[in-house]
Amino acid sequence: VFKYIRDLSGGERGRVSLAKLMLSNANLLILDEPTNHLDIVSKEILENALNSYTGTILYVSHDRYFINATATRIIELTNQNIVNYIGNYDYYLEKRDILTAKASPDAQLSSSDNTTKKDSKLSWQQSREEQNKLKKKQNEIKKTEIRIAEIEDRLSAIDTEYSDPSIGSNTARLMELHNESTQLKKELDELYEHWEELMDEI
Repeated sequence: VFKYIRDLSGGERGRVSLAKLMLSNANLLILDEPTNHLDIVSKEILENALNSYTGTILYVSHDRYFINATATRIIELTNQNIVNYIGNYDYYLEKRDILTAKASPDAQLSSSDNTTKKDSKLSWQQSREEQNKLKKKQNEIKKTEIRIAEIEDRLSAIDTEYSDPSIGSNTARLMELHNESTQLKKELDELYEHWEELMDEI
């Protein structure tokens, strides 16, 4: 915590830079391989921060899982043009395969331009709706996991206080801790059940 920036490793400097960006008032972030040098926990924190960010984020990344967790649009640059895909990396792969198949000679002979446009529009709308639903469920899962962690930490703290000899004769405090522990355990059971339902839906 008390180190100078010059004494930090490359990964630690990257985390400091990301923290400064997220705390700024900028409405546009441009990031180059933001997950480089980050461990799993740091990457999850970054994903949560980016998903909560209300501005626009433009980034380059080779991390497919990170892209799936954060991207709402993929821009493909080719020698001929720029293709804009509204969705995450899985959606991009799916749509690219469809477009490649439609570009083949057999596909061009078997379908008209009007039908292709109509189907593409419908497919885009359906995919967009599915992406939005999935995003909401993923956010709900993250919120549930955060609350579960908070309750488990509090229950651990209650257990520690229970074992403190200094409150052994404090009946009022022991009863207070007992009631709080009972309520938290009930909420924890409900959260785990809700989390399992969300995971099954995905």
